Amino acid sequence: SCKREAYHLKNKPKKSKFKKIIFDRHLRRAFQDHVLEKQTTLKKFKEAKFGKCANFIDKPYSLIKKDDREVIFERKGDIRLRDKAFSLDIKKQISFVKDNAIKATYSLLNKSEEDLNFIFGVEFNFSLYSSRNPKCYFKCGSQVKSLNKSANLKAVRKVCLVDKVRKFEIEFVLGEPASMWYFPVFTISQSEACFEKIFQCGCFLTHWKLALSPNRVWQTEFNIIFK
Repeated sequence: SCKREAYHLKNKPKKSKFKKIIFDRHLRRAFQDHVLEKQTTLKKFKEAKFGKCANFIDKPYSLIKKDDREVIFERKGDIRLRDKAFSLDIKKQISFVKDNAIKATYSLLNKSEEDLNFIFGVEFNFSLYSSRNPKCYFKCGSQVKSLNKSANLKAVRKVCLVDKVRKFEIEFVLGEPASMWYFPVFTISQSEACFEKIFQCGCFLTHWKLALSPNRVWQTEFNIIFK
């Protein structure tokens, strides 16, 4: 997975062991908000084949408030379902509750006159030392997961990323249970001899399947703690 660049199309190496290269549809960042069709799967999301039914991932949010302790953003957008456009507002508040912790609060408002069914997810990408090093992994309950393999997790309350090489942990504590997709993101480095696959980051999409009735507000919050 990588961003398409001009040099990808020229000066190709003589050898390539990769049969399939996926080009990302958006930059890999934190607090990336996704509104997805309810039939979207981990495989479709990972391979950038998911249907984009809203305009939140690639459009700017308005800044509502900013001070030393918190920022609040809002976007009045649209979601397209059943070949019709509906109004959907998203507000996110990011608070710096401690020196090592961030609290995020999301509010979604269905401003249409019809029921809306979709997946709402927040994407985070973290660069750890290695996807193959046994000292780098993430934990969900009693499960210890490799950074080198995709994972489809259900009813997640807490996830902890561990990097014992660089000696830090990142802990997610969710206000309500969520599903979570994980997959490693690799970039392709081009040398004179061949393509090389390099671990870029681990992508986590925490998401919920929502059924929002007209004028209903759905809200959730989660904390990110750096140790």
